[in-house]
Amino acid sequence: MTKTITITIADADANPHVNPSPNPEANVRSPAYFIARTTGTCWNCGVDLPLLALALPDSHETLEVDDSSAVEPAVEPAADWQCAASSAFLFNIEYLPEAVGRRLSEVSPHFRRDQSGATGAAYWINHCARCGAAQGDDRLHCEPDGAFLPTNPAAAAAVELKEFNEPFEAGAAGYAYEPEYFDFMRRV
Repeated sequence: MTKTITITIADADANPHVNPSPNPEANVRSPAYFIARTTGTCWNCGVDLPLLALALPDSHETLEVDDSSAVEPAVEPAADWQCAASSAFLFNIEYLPEAVGRRLSEVSPHFRRDQSGATGAAYWINHCARCGAAQGDDRLHCEPDGAFLPTNPAAAAAVELKEFNEPFEAGAAGYAYEPEYFDFMRRV
């Protein structure tokens, strides 16, 4: 069963020891990452469209923030990088390094940073090539049979995973840990 977790992005400006990552907005990091590709249907105009997502192998790390350690308002909560034992999909991605953003743009110009109409937050989101409508991450990652939440091996086989063996970091508010049927997704 997939577990969805909301991750808090640490504020490392006040305490440089909170996050040793090069970017203080990062709350996940990995020695490698996957670009996941599949197709879906635009909720607005009904056209078939390509969809992208980012996934991490089981060797990734998450920044765990312990809010209970901040006894005074001026004290930053303690944070520690924890190794994950399973793969994960990221969504509601607020921060990506420029190099990863460029790579994603090469794969599809329709996966780009934009402001969400639902939440008002800016994050990386799929858009329809025909009508331009943003394709909400919750529908793609959190709903059963969503593009990146298949409910059987055959549906999972429709998702392609291309691995990039280079350092990765991101700031993501959505994190689907241990996605069911991940092993049935096709490596390309």
